[in-house]
Amino acid sequence: VKYPPIQSLTAQVTRCENGRLFISLPRNEYQTMEVENNSIAITCDGLYLIYMKGSFFQEVKINLHFRKSRSPISMPMMNNGQRVDFNVVASLAYKDKVYLTVNAPDTSCEDLQINDGELIVVQLTPGRFCAH
Repeated sequence: VKYPPIQSLTAQVTRCENGRLFISLPRNEYQTMEVENNSIAITCDGLYLIYMKGSFFQEVKINLHFRKSRSPISMPMMNNGQRVDFNVVASLAYKDKVYLTVNAPDTSCEDLQINDGELIVVQLTPGRFCAH
């Protein structure tokens, strides 16, 4: 049995667009997952590590979404709500979409400034169902 490559993605989080953090893939770097409309499409069932880090110039609240029927996960913030360094292991399945919404009490989404924003998603349990 030949399994597909382990699903993984490393992306920059550079700005906010329509209430979501903008996920930007580095050029010339191979990724096994795709980004569509600032969401990471899950094509293989399994456990995934989701890691987000970044600094903001203003207080923010970030929510991690991955399944329509589930409530989002509120990421704990540090430095008065201006820094995030968060990881979680989640059971994801085909058709789930991973995305981040952000809310800043005193700033519009488009005016948010982000430093060193990074999002990493790695499949921990390969060999399960995958859609091709």
